[in-house]
Amino acid sequence: MPRLFSPDDAFGTVRITNDPLSALNNSSTFTSQDGTDFPKTQDNDPAEVRMATVAVGRYATLNLTADAKVSDITTHSTSAIKLNGYKLKVVARQHALPGTITYGTNAGGDPGEIIWGTPATVIMLR
Repeated sequence: MPRLFSPDDAFGTVRITNDPLSALNNSSTFTSQDGTDFPKTQDNDPAEVRMATVAVGRYATLNLTADAKVSDITTHSTSAIKLNGYKLKVVARQHALPGTITYGTNAGGDPGEIIWGTPATVIMLR
């Protein structure tokens, strides 16, 4: 049986969280930060997040810094994704992403985009 992934493919879950209940200290307002860069911009090793599942939690923001490919992504109604003109390839079948998605444009003027796919294609010949 052929392998669907190479031995050096990375997997796992990247959780982006911003729990306002612990940060607010009983305040009634919450101000979102700039978000979490993905892939990270310092000490970046693209293999660390290759084909990972990304979970963007409550009040958290994923700030895309380059084209990226993930196995799946989930969001919360209070979370946000900033594509900044980059392409986010999601291998999973398309599903709803509650929250806010901002597409933006990159330095080249290209619009951001989420590209959905399927995990694998099987072709059987007789």
